[in-house]
Amino acid sequence: MKNSGKTLALTLLFLLWTHSFLPACSCGPYVQIFCEAVNHHFQIAVVEMTENLSPSLKKAHLITDLSESIDRDSIYIIGQDGLNCGIDLNLFSVGDTLLAALGKWDNDSTYILGACGLNYLQFARDSVFGPIYEGVDKQSFADFTAGLQECILLVDVPGRHIDPAQVSLFPNPSRGRFTLESSAGPMTGISVFHTSGRLLVEKKMPAATTYFRMDLSHLPPGIYITRVLTDLGFTTKKIVLL
Repeated sequence: MKNSGKTLALTLLFLLWTHSFLPACSCGPYVQIFCEAVNHHFQIAVVEMTENLSPSLKKAHLITDLSESIDRDSIYIIGQDGLNCGIDLNLFSVGDTLLAALGKWDNDSTYILGACGLNYLQFARDSVFGPIYEGVDKQSFADFTAGLQECILLVDVPGRHIDPAQVSLFPNPSRGRFTLESSAGPMTGISVFHTSGRLLVEKKMPAATTYFRMDLSHLPPGIYITRVLTDLGFTTKKIVLL
């Protein structure tokens, strides 16, 4: 027991020490809407604050991991310390539950909440509250998760939505190899995401590419989201791998 207590104390001291050396903030304007602030680089999870370790370091219990990438029940969350762009963790008390966009920081158990925008929503009674989209301040948790791809895969892309019919994907379903064809000008990039929003494949297209054969045969069977960027804008297509 003495050794485990000493190990915990050393861990906390290490986290506090590394936190004091966070890089200087280089944010632009603070983004006030959750689905405009987050993107696929964040892990989206519902967490409960369990311990106040310092004004800018909290311990939290993981309730639901929508990104399917956090392998621990308890995590540490870093906030604002005057140097970085993190959320001020003094906003939260022990027992508060949040839907949070967490950025990986330093080790497998430590995440940063924040970075240039509103990266959390309040969570209670199976609903999320706060500026989710423009004009949308409340959603059921089921509706939020159903629209998670729309929230985190599209808003971080410059340009405009194009008609999905302007990009063809065939065959679908596929055993891993399929073709993308654009009538909306040359394709400039193709990204493939897990339905949780995790980026799996990213390709930049050679100039004047309107026809491209993808090979995802290394991925397990399931449903994936393909985002296609063209000269005129972007769209997403679901692909079913058999």
